[in-house]
Amino acid sequence: MNNQTRKIVRLYWIVVFLIVVYSVLDVVAQILKPGNNPITDAESLLAVGPYGYVMTINFVNRGILSLLFIFSFIATLNALDSSRKQFRTGITLLAIWGVGALLLAGFPATGRTLGIHLIAAVIAFIGGGVGTFELSRKLSQVKQFQGLRRIAFPLGVLSLLLFVVELPVEILFPHLNARVGGLTERLFLGSVFLWIAVVSGYLATHVRMLTEHVENKVKQ
Repeated sequence: MNNQTRKIVRLYWIVVFLIVVYSVLDVVAQILKPGNNPITDAESLLAVGPYGYVMTINFVNRGILSLLFIFSFIATLNALDSSRKQFRTGITLLAIWGVGALLLAGFPATGRTLGIHLIAAVIAFIGGGVGTFELSRKLSQVKQFQGLRRIAFPLGVLSLLLFVVELPVEILFPHLNARVGGLTERLFLGSVFLWIAVVSGYLATHVRMLTEHVENKVKQ
């Protein structure tokens, strides 16, 4: 395993670690604000009021881990001597998801920044739901990713389906959103994090094997 491959492996494990941190901080934020119902209330409300800084930190964490995953994935493509062209749309969408999380941290869901927060959330959700599916779909175009696609594609479909459920509930059905909006949002967010975690874990444990043929070609 060369230095580049070791670096890629470390980055993927950092992404997985940050997802665990996100889950822990989300639980902590919920415990600190027992008045917020995770079934009915949006996650963004945890960043408003007392102890809101915990969820704000978590939004920053979400943005960092998402962008770090993209960086690692691009580095993997480079190590495989594979073109990024077919993944350009998915990478862009997932980058929007990551940058959107940073915007959520800077513009909380209250007062004058509420409108910006809602717009950023919708755009970020589109990026996450469609981006994971698009990346999963294009994995078949890289020979070394065939095994990964069998795992990632069903999870990408799940993220897309939960996104298709989440967005209409939030925008078109306010009465239903008031009852289960927090639940549908968390299920969708969880599906995106699950996709990122599974893909990161797979590539962290398989990247050495995947890049061996490229390294052997260079030696020849």
